[in-house]
Amino acid sequence: MRQFFHPKKWASAAGPWLELLQAVLFLAFGILTLADGSLAFQFLQIAAAGALSIAGIARFLQLLPEGKPLPAILSLAGFGLLAVLAAVYPAIFTLPAGIVFGLWFLLSGLARGAIAAQCWVENLPGKFRNSFASLLSLVFGVLLIADPSMQLPTVFSLAGLYLILYAASLLVDFVSNLFLSNQLGDRVKRKVRIALPMFVTAFLPSRLIDEFNQYFLTHQDKGGVLRETQEPGEGKPALEVFIHLSDQGFGRMGHVDIRLDDTVYSYGCYDHHSHRFFGMVSDGTVAVAPAGPYLRHCLSFERKVLVGFGLHITHREREIVEAKLRELSQVLVPWQSDWEKKQAGLTVKRKGPDPASRLVKATGAKIFKVKSGPFRKYFAINTNCVQLADTIIGPAGLDILRVNAIATPGSYFSMLNEMFERGGTIVTERTIYADKKRGRTLAKKLRKKNFDKLP
Repeated sequence: MRQFFHPKKWASAAGPWLELLQAVLFLAFGILTLADGSLAFQFLQIAAAGALSIAGIARFLQLLPEGKPLPAILSLAGFGLLAVLAAVYPAIFTLPAGIVFGLWFLLSGLARGAIAAQCWVENLPGKFRNSFASLLSLVFGVLLIADPSMQLPTVFSLAGLYLILYAASLLVDFVSNLFLSNQLGDRVKRKVRIALPMFVTAFLPSRLIDEFNQYFLTHQDKGGVLRETQEPGEGKPALEVFIHLSDQGFGRMGHVDIRLDDTVYSYGCYDHHSHRFFGMVSDGTVAVAPAGPYLRHCLSFERKVLVGFGLHITHREREIVEAKLRELSQVLVPWQSDWEKKQAGLTVKRKGPDPASRLVKATGAKIFKVKSGPFRKYFAINTNCVQLADTIIGPAGLDILRVNAIATPGSYFSMLNEMFERGGTIVTERTIYADKKRGRTLAKKLRKKNFDKLP
């Protein structure tokens, strides 16, 4: 599975120095962007032209051996034209870029506004911070769309500031990894980092499941459990984070839950009777299930691919995780799925199977409702599965608390994967879980789809 992750054996030793190099480059370009936006734009102009040229040549070399000369030539010509335009007439990209950034700020403002509304209604922390961020994003988005070219200097200033802050976070990591790793006995203090923009990571699970499907389709003998570890000879870590990947509906955005020993804890919107806005808002529910049956249910029935990140925790860190789980259990009350109600002879509001009933029936899971606290209401872009997982395992030393980031399964995957590949962190194992028959099942579905298209 190295096609997806490209792990490097030397990552652990070179990690701190790579972080230093990245920090210097980001810092230099951030300062350049703030000091002279036009010069930075010229640099980006040259880089864009070069990248488009390389992409065109790569696409040409990919299509030509496949016996597709016309698409290869058209692709090369198209990329070449874009490269020339980027080099000699960059203004053609300026206006669309300004509008795209404006739309992004508007969407970000609306998302922050929704989070602020939840904070006010549920009396959660972050009322004023999210309200201010929402207002600022909306105003800037409107201004940028109204006059994209005039507002680009402001975009460059914000980009320069972002790059400088990101470089500062990398420098902190460099110093910590190089000088403090042998001096600190535990990892309870969390690092604060600047997150990648949400649009970079939010759709990562969707892209990953497509790549996994393509892999299993062409490697039908592969499947099952594919494990990579930085601690050969060691057993399975007691703590593991599962990133769920699905190719169906809203599941393409991913899901996150955690395993401690042989028990999985999964937060979500299991009560389909309380769904609002297509399941974006719901009563908060927690499923507690045995790990083995839960994994089999996810892989065989729900047809998901799971990426598990094993966390090597100390005895002290395990105590912190267990304490957080006890805190969570104090605000949980038992809840029955429709299937359980039917078994007890009770009337249900809606007929037909639901995900919660299937889960309980297949795994023996117990589902609870959150009666109080920040997770009483599930909200897909705020109090979601990622936030709950981070609340439980974050204080134990998972040093990925990011600033100004809307938590998504994609962002969590990105950060965990980064930590695993960097080496020398709490994340010591990465495992791909897939049904052994996934490749053959995909091939069968593809043949049926092609057959149905025949006249």
